[in-house]
Amino acid sequence: MRTGISCLAVAGIAALIAACALQKSPELTYPAPPPPERPDSPGERAQFDQARRLPAGVAAIDPQWYAQAQRDAQQLSAFSTQAGRFVSGEKTAPRWEWLGPSNVGGRTRTLVFDPRNPARMLAGGVSGGVFESTDAGTSWHPLSDDAVNLNIGALTFDPLAPETIYAGTGELYRNNERPFAAMWGQGILRSTDGGQHFQQLLATANDNFRYVSDLLVSGFNNRSIYAATNTGVWRSDDGGSSFVQILKPTDAAGGLLYEGCTDLQQLPDSEGLLVSCASRSEDDRYWLPGTVVPPACGGPCPATVFRTDDAGGTPSWQVVLSEPGMGRTTLALAPSNPNIVYALAASTVPGPDRNNDGRGDYNNGLHGLYRSTDGGRSWQARLLNTSSDVLSTYLLSYADGFEAVRCGFGNFDAYSAGWYNQAIAVNPLNPDIVWVGGMEIYRSNDGGASFGKASYWWLPDGQPGAIHADQHLLKFHPNYAQGTRILYSTNDGGVAYTDDDAGTVRTGASAACGPGNGVVRWTTIE
Repeated sequence: MRTGISCLAVAGIAALIAACALQKSPELTYPAPPPPERPDSPGERAQFDQARRLPAGVAAIDPQWYAQAQRDAQQLSAFSTQAGRFVSGEKTAPRWEWLGPSNVGGRTRTLVFDPRNPARMLAGGVSGGVFESTDAGTSWHPLSDDAVNLNIGALTFDPLAPETIYAGTGELYRNNERPFAAMWGQGILRSTDGGQHFQQLLATANDNFRYVSDLLVSGFNNRSIYAATNTGVWRSDDGGSSFVQILKPTDAAGGLLYEGCTDLQQLPDSEGLLVSCASRSEDDRYWLPGTVVPPACGGPCPATVFRTDDAGGTPSWQVVLSEPGMGRTTLALAPSNPNIVYALAASTVPGPDRNNDGRGDYNNGLHGLYRSTDGGRSWQARLLNTSSDVLSTYLLSYADGFEAVRCGFGNFDAYSAGWYNQAIAVNPLNPDIVWVGGMEIYRSNDGGASFGKASYWWLPDGQPGAIHADQHLLKFHPNYAQGTRILYSTNDGGVAYTDDDAGTVRTGASAACGPGNGVVRWTTIE
């Protein structure tokens, strides 16, 4: 990380100070990006805090203690600090009153819209819980303070009964020291009252649902729920009371090939499903407790995209996309042409050497972008990290680091985080307009073959093109096809949007130096 992170519910924000002299880009003058922060050893601190809390003779915290504590708390009488007395006859945990802060968001991995009213939005924060806006993002308030876990990485409404909301907990895409700082979850939470209360689905109170990275409710049967987790893909046929595993990616010896399955994409007008499963790169990923690097790979196995025509029955899975060096891969279907699907993949190997120092520079950066025109059955590479259009190869890296010498920002720095930051979305009206988020945001107008830069993490807030670093989701407004040209981003600074997704993007390597005379404008709303 090169900027401080604040969670949605717990604040702490560090100011970034650009101390370098002003440097000159081809059109305008910009301050140099702030230098990378020194590592602060969050794993050591987490290990120390855990040791202080452990009972004598216990080696590790059992996550189920939290669920039991919640059940015990619900048996206690509620005390009102405002009234100064116990609330008569109530046997429930007190509701918390939000005191703030309300001027800063934090790492936000998911954003969903109420099917009945797109002005009602729910955002999921890592260690922040579920936040709600009923006025299209003008104001927000927390919903899940009484939940067993506030580490929210996935959200979905039941499309037929929107008062039912499912929340997946645990951050599979952890970007911290091993193994103590992992953001563990507590399975899947469900609310049946529009988010006022969330309860853990007991069938997910186990290690198979330690990290829930994606959730999907079938468009054909709202009792069918799909979950992508650290152990594969699971399906419930009874609204979450029970789950069966429908995809378990393993090698021939039965060893775990992946750190988890990360993306679910339901194919339109069918029970077909595309699933992406992946591992992070060899030098900085770690495996779940008790697992080892599988001998079949000898290191991180290539990510794999699986496809089935019958996820609701007994699915037969086909491997449709997998290449050596292919890491975490996100999927996006083109709403205007459901036969067109895109896949964005990070790299688990060094890749090309851009600064001629004898080392590759794309470990955790871009591996490639792929396109299918037959519903995910076959794929063609549209962009690889070997492209001569170097700006397009920075999609999952800090462009200003790769081009630091050209821009006068300092020394070459090939920092990338494609396992942690990755997002892709397709314009609802034009299948050739593709948006990608990594550290920053880019747009392609030619089906993913080349990209222009649409944001700058290091510009001061309020300037055109300024947006917080580390993008986790790109999502168009539900009414986009009716004339609302809004694109949302969730990132380490909360939720932002542009109301002009056709704004100017800058191409070529010099785009890393600054936005020039025009750029997409972003507004942060949480």
